Parts: sequence; C-alpha cells; structure tokens
Amino acid sequence: MNMPAAGEERLPEQMKAAMLSNDPDVVLELYADDCEVSDPAMQLSGKAGLRTAVEYFFAAFRMREFEIEEVIRQDPTLIIRSRWQVVHQGEYLGVPPSGKIFETWNIMWLVVRDGKVISDTSVWDAGELRRLEQLAT
Repeated sequence: MNMPAAGEERLPEQMKAAMLSNDPDVVLELYADDCEVSDPAMQLSGKAGLRTAVEYFFAAFRMREFEIEEVIRQDPTLIIRSRWQVVHQGEYLGVPPSGKIFETWNIMWLVVRDGKVISDTSVWDAGELRRLEQLAT
C-alpha cells in the first residue's frame, strides 16, 4: 500500500473544511496553479478558471453540511465520496434560486502533487437540482 506524501493525508478533511467555509479563496488554496478541473457541466484549466467555477457554485449554493463517506487513496490519486446539504440561494445551470435546502452526493477523483490538487474530476447528483426546479414551478 502506498502511503500519502506529507500533508496529503489531511487533504480530505481540508477539502471538507474548505467547502464548509463557503469561501472560494479557501478552496483555491488546495489546488495547484496549473490544475485541471472537469465535471459534467464544465472543463477548466488553471486557478483563474477554477475561481470562476467556485465563485459561481458558492453564489448558487451555501454549503450547510459536508460529510465524507469514503476515501480511497492510491498515490497520486485520491477519491472522495461525500454527501452535501446546501441551500439553493442563486441561479445554477439555468435553475432560478429556490431558497430550499437539499441534499446530494458527490464523487471527486483527485490527482495530487506536492500536497496540491492538480486534477479534479467531479460528479454530483444534479438531478436533485432539477427536482427543486420542478417544485418551484
């Protein structure tokens, strides 16, 4: 079994704290300048692109809870499966704000170098957002 590099063993808890901070600057601290980020809605390169995405996310959602359910490490890869509870406070992917609380799941497939995320491929259950949209209409 490969052991995580110094500091990398704390990355899941650091990610949890960063997301719960609802502060893009705290999230960005965990990523390398040359990071690559993708999810079903976007593909971004570098911290400038990541900043745009994180600011958009936090404008749409206020994180209330973030629970890590599973962590899988195989250096340099780190997979974090989590559950969130957020308040839908702003427009996201064309869905107007509902003000409602909802829960969803997320899987982050991270590649880490020198304690920083260089690649983040994430998937979350955006179907929950569509269910909110239906309730609002």
